[in-house]
Amino acid sequence: MKNYFIKIAIAVLFMGLLFGSLSAQNFLFQPLPKNTSELGLRFMRPNFERGDDLSLLSGTYDFYLNIPMNREFNIFASLPFSTFSAEDEDSESGIGNIYIGFQTKPSSGLGSKASLSFGVFLPTATDEMSPAILGAYSNYYELQKYVPDMLTVYGNYSFLSNQSRGAIFGVELGPNLFIPTKEGGQVELFAHYGISGGFKLNKIMLSAELTGLAIISEDIDDFADRFIHSLAFGAQWTGGTIRPTIFYQIYLDEEYRDFIDGVLGIKFDVSLP
Repeated sequence: MKNYFIKIAIAVLFMGLLFGSLSAQNFLFQPLPKNTSELGLRFMRPNFERGDDLSLLSGTYDFYLNIPMNREFNIFASLPFSTFSAEDEDSESGIGNIYIGFQTKPSSGLGSKASLSFGVFLPTATDEMSPAILGAYSNYYELQKYVPDMLTVYGNYSFLSNQSRGAIFGVELGPNLFIPTKEGGQVELFAHYGISGGFKLNKIMLSAELTGLAIISEDIDDFADRFIHSLAFGAQWTGGTIRPTIFYQIYLDEEYRDFIDGVLGIKFDVSLP
């Protein structure tokens, strides 16, 4: 049954790519830089299979800022924060690994757009166990935000193609190099990748992202165990400078689906003058 569900989910995604259109919105993808500054907040709350008593506001919060520096580059920064609170459990919270990087700015107008990103996730994450685990289960695609005692060198290539009648197809991929800051750890190389698609209904954008994170450097017996995939789908209001988004993420790998029914996400993007 699970394999059948996965096939249906992937089929729906590809139909969206073929017949729909996509805004510049994103759920897990890194946003393409624009000519105006943007502030954003994303909240992700996992729904555990075992029916835990996680509080309503427990989850991961990601505050981010995108600022144009000149005609060629934008500065992008993010501050992750995780908080865990449950019945009969000690509450724990703390920041994740702060990201600072830059993005090349794509040319304006219609047609295909591409952007390169490069930056580092500083080793600022809390040593508290619950926030780190909560972050990993909420958003494994961006695992580097929540691992303590880890410096991550991050690269990303984003491509957005405007096809006929406004249809848009998006991809992103790049390396994540994990460098431990404590003795005894090993440097590990990961790769992230994803495709996106959707369609527009007036000022509502409906879209989906299929994302994956692959372990490149570690010696793993079963090749399939190197990959974790998820599918996120949702909607965004595009009618103003404040753009709320709601989405839901499901893991496509049984290892994660045994623990997580899904992850609810809420975002707010704000364009600054």
